[in-house]
Amino acid sequence: MQSNGGEGSAAPASNGRKHELVPQLMLPPGLHFAPTDEELVDFYLRSKIEGQRPPLDFINEVDIMSWDPVKLIEKYKGYGENRWYFFTRRKPSKSKKQDEPNRKVVVDGLEEGSWSATGSVIHIRRKAGIDQKTIIGTKRVLTYKSIRSVEDDKWSMHEYILKNKSQMDQYVLCAIQLKQTYEAEKKAREEGKSGNDRKRKTTRKGKRDAQTISQVQEEQHETSTLGETTGHPYEFFDPSSVEMMFQGEEDALMPSFSQGNDDMQADNDSIAFEGALDQRHNTNLTRENADISGNILLDGNIVI
Repeated sequence: MQSNGGEGSAAPASNGRKHELVPQLMLPPGLHFAPTDEELVDFYLRSKIEGQRPPLDFINEVDIMSWDPVKLIEKYKGYGENRWYFFTRRKPSKSKKQDEPNRKVVVDGLEEGSWSATGSVIHIRRKAGIDQKTIIGTKRVLTYKSIRSVEDDKWSMHEYILKNKSQMDQYVLCAIQLKQTYEAEKKAREEGKSGNDRKRKTTRKGKRDAQTISQVQEEQHETSTLGETTGHPYEFFDPSSVEMMFQGEEDALMPSFSQGNDDMQADNDSIAFEGALDQRHNTNLTRENADISGNILLDGNIVI
């Protein structure tokens, strides 16, 4: 067995790995230690803060701000493949606000560089259980800037903080990787998200098109049905239905019709008689008006 200078013996590299790993990480082929953000916060970091030992002890406790990242990863290379995990305590900054942690890397009294926060704080939520979507912690992305060599500006770090445990001297979990590793993973996530968005948009568009086609077909069917049922008003007229409707009532209706005709004829005769009387009366009035000036009044009567 060959030692890599870290805390523990390293096993020979195998299964296509780039370097030797400690026995704890010599997992069967196809298995790798790749915890999610939720697992890092809710299991590993929580266990560390609460004093519980994880089943596999390969996350070392290190004062990251006392290490140049190149030398730090070189020493603990066997504890990770493309990403290395560490527990560290938050220390207050000497030059910034009291609530701000120290980000300067000082080795043997000399400043080597600093970690700078980029982007905004990312909230980590629990994805399962009755309290799913509950915020359990935060993640912050930082990049390293060396004051000695630009070539050393190739590291990035994820700082995980358990909810309500951001006080100074409290444990946080840090994952350090090359920038290109983080950027490649970020690009893959964005491409995957973009592909999923396009797929969802295509699916939604397909559903809308299908709904539109279905709606048009339904409208055409309704129009066709309406045309069939609203054709010529007598297209579906059945004379026999009227005959059946009045069957048995003919005898009752006919006398009423006959009586009605007789009454109408009597009214007409009465009107004709009254018209004749009116005509005679008008004739007499006309005659009286024409001859009244030459007549003699006798006993109150006019003598013609």
